[in-house]
Amino acid sequence: DNRLRTVSEGGLEPLLTLACSPHAETQRQAARALSNLSLSPESRDEMVQRGAVKTFVLLATSPNAEMRRLAATAMLSFSDQPHIADLVEAGAIPALLKIL
Repeated sequence: DNRLRTVSEGGLEPLLTLACSPHAETQRQAARALSNLSLSPESRDEMVQRGAVKTFVLLATSPNAEMRRLAATAMLSFSDQPHIADLVEAGAIPALLKIL
């Protein structure tokens, strides 16, 4: 699985950095890639450990609608039992409520 391989070979850190870029297009592409990586259940533990959930919460507060959608989609991937507490701890609930 390319998603797991990307995470296990160090691709997560640069994407997390790029997701916080001041350049909208760079941020959007990184958010899209991170959202895609979150679809791999095998990658989620590492993503949580590296701060991806906090990054998704930050992106969920973006003024850009696509960024908020990507963040919400990624957070949905983390809503399974082992990661619910990680979402709550990172502030996902208030961020998601603001999207509504």
